[in-house]
Amino acid sequence: MPRLAAIDIGTNSALLLVADCTPDGQIHPVVDREIITRLGDGLVHTGSLKPDAMQRAQTAIAGYILSARENGAEKIMLTGTSAVREASNRVEFLSEVTATHDIEMQVLSGETEAEWTFWGALSNKPELAADLLMVDIGGGSTEVIYGSNTGIQQAVSLPLGSVRLSDRFKRSDPIQETDLLELQEHIRGLLRGQLAGWPRSPVHLVGIAGTVTTLAAMNLDLDPYDGARVDGHFLSRAALAVLGETLRSRTVAEIAGMPGIAAARAPVIVAGAVILLEIMDCFEMDQVLVSDRGLRYGVLRAFLKDQGHY
Repeated sequence: MPRLAAIDIGTNSALLLVADCTPDGQIHPVVDREIITRLGDGLVHTGSLKPDAMQRAQTAIAGYILSARENGAEKIMLTGTSAVREASNRVEFLSEVTATHDIEMQVLSGETEAEWTFWGALSNKPELAADLLMVDIGGGSTEVIYGSNTGIQQAVSLPLGSVRLSDRFKRSDPIQETDLLELQEHIRGLLRGQLAGWPRSPVHLVGIAGTVTTLAAMNLDLDPYDGARVDGHFLSRAALAVLGETLRSRTVAEIAGMPGIAAARAPVIVAGAVILLEIMDCFEMDQVLVSDRGLRYGVLRAFLKDQGHY
């Protein structure tokens, strides 16, 4: 049973998974951590990664590599997503990563990110056999995937992320009604254009990544965060709407003091909640099944498959 590590460097957060993996593709986590780095802070305005943001990511990578090795990982895989693939100075960042840590970062396309995320999120949910819609709300992009446990039918990566939209539309603290309406209309326009013709009302809606798991933790009043309770939690649209109204009326400092949310995620959670609500309305879904698993699990699964383990 190989012990592997995946480090996922996203637009808002950096995640580490160290896990024991079986030949048939089962993944048993040993270490599962998150650090908010805000790598994509300001990217929507400048098109490039800021020096301080790159340094935060570098620090996270260094700590994660050390932790993975201390916990016996035989191989460490490092991936980058939306912020890295879009940044004009990504070559500089990637070169610094390789030179500093002696490990190359694989920059995933939106399509690969969607595919690996899908299988990672389903890695402990074999019961979800019927058609399902999966939504991965990240800091820079949102991956929307339609399929079942037999395969993916449609997938798209949309430029809708909690950091991206907060930088563009959240001009005051708390957000003003006019900015909120502009944010909502922007999301609806993209969903109408990009998801036209997609099947509506799937059997299951599965939500993953930090925005969705944070909203679930807030709904459950978890303090501290408990991934075991979040994974498999059903978050109703009604409960999400109530939570969304509360978040929109509060300052970042007030949000940071609420149970279930890390202070570093407070500045972008309003935009993340609006994205999830708009997607639920677009597909006429009244609840979302929350998964604490995602891309980092899919990275390990893809490696195992490539090595011929299943």
